[in-house]
Amino acid sequence: MQVLHISGAMSWRGGEQQLVNLYDALEKLGIKQAVYCPKKSALADYCIANNLPHYTFTKTGGFNFIAAIQLKEILKKNLDFSLLHLHDSDAHTLGYLAFLFGAKIPMMLSRKVVFKIKSSFFTKRKYNADCIKKIICVSEAVKKIVEQAVEDKSKLTVVYEGVKPPKEIDSDKFSLPSIVEEKQFDFLAGYVAALTSEKDHETFLQTANLLIKKGLKIGFIISGSGKEENKISSRIKELGLSENVFMIGFCVNVPSLMKKLDVLLFTSLMEGFPITILESFFAKLPVVATNAGGIPEMVKNEKTGFISGTGDAKQLSIHVEKILLDKELRDNIIENAFSFAQQFTYDKMAKNVLKVYDEILK
Repeated sequence: MQVLHISGAMSWRGGEQQLVNLYDALEKLGIKQAVYCPKKSALADYCIANNLPHYTFTKTGGFNFIAAIQLKEILKKNLDFSLLHLHDSDAHTLGYLAFLFGAKIPMMLSRKVVFKIKSSFFTKRKYNADCIKKIICVSEAVKKIVEQAVEDKSKLTVVYEGVKPPKEIDSDKFSLPSIVEEKQFDFLAGYVAALTSEKDHETFLQTANLLIKKGLKIGFIISGSGKEENKISSRIKELGLSENVFMIGFCVNVPSLMKKLDVLLFTSLMEGFPITILESFFAKLPVVATNAGGIPEMVKNEKTGFISGTGDAKQLSIHVEKILLDKELRDNIIENAFSFAQQFTYDKMAKNVLKVYDEILK
């Protein structure tokens, strides 16, 4: 078996992290692999830095016929590839176009988001194409969305994502901005996510505002990058939160950052199965989150964390205050979450994905 992973992403987010986690775990299982991704993308840089076999294409808007033809030629020259694993929507389009151009190879799609699938003719065709043998959904919430677009429901299966459990997290490997350290807050709450509208940083800020007004000496860390950066920065100033809320940009060492925090406050509106929450479980960082998408499949209210409705800053603030001030409750939730997370290692994820590969190739 030899697998070609395809990604169309330029940036580095959860999906790209999951791809390389899967690659690493499958490699340990003896599976030969390579990657097909855009030139100058974060994934291409990763492949170069880590000596992963890879091919690149030029990213374009719309239908990338040149990249699809290039993919067909790669498959023609390397007959050892037995399966394409498509990791996002752009990769799905590339694989389907290559199929239309004559590429004869089974393909598997990973669907990681809960965005509604478009009802266009092309989208319907690519989701129901003969070349797509299986569609892995990262949660039951994602599966419900995909079921609306796929005629043959037997193609759908749920394989939860996994993370690398850190053997030992060294908090000294990460330093918060000096201004945060100087404040000497009693507590620090953090949000690690892309700065995009679906992550709903507005509710995070409104929750922060309520907690500060309650008199808690608490600081808030926003880690991530994205197109909403300026908007969020402006809202921090408008709400008068500059003394308590700090944006620190993209963090490459999330587990070490988590060791600096007292709670993860995750206010997203739309989620497939966020690995940041799994990382928090492994880091023994308590989680307060919204009930978006697949989050309730991992955060069980008052057992592995606290759950609130999306946009409900008041309830989120109550939960944050409760988990910070009740040590016995906090310790119990932390241990429950850590125990629960053991089923979501990247090794177990890879073995479950490999079972799907085998089923396709049989």
